[in-house]
Amino acid sequence: MKSWELPELSKQTLPEWSLLAREMIRDQVTEFQELPEFRAEVTKIKGRTTLRDDVAKGKPLKGTLQTALLDKIANAMRSVVV
Repeated sequence: MKSWELPELSKQTLPEWSLLAREMIRDQVTEFQELPEFRAEVTKIKGRTTLRDDVAKGKPLKGTLQTALLDKIANAMRSVVV
């Protein structure tokens, strides 16, 4: 889906927006978890037991960090939708 095809942001269209945001971020900045803007959040995420458990189970650290950051971004989008 292209950004110009997106409907107005609303509770009903949030899943489409969230999916596109995730795709765009991953496409445009493949190592976005290393950006200075995310440094503090990455530190918090690395301290979580769930992250350590996921990595111990064989999940890659990069993917786990990126998913957690993208979840935070999606949650922030949810908070601005009325």
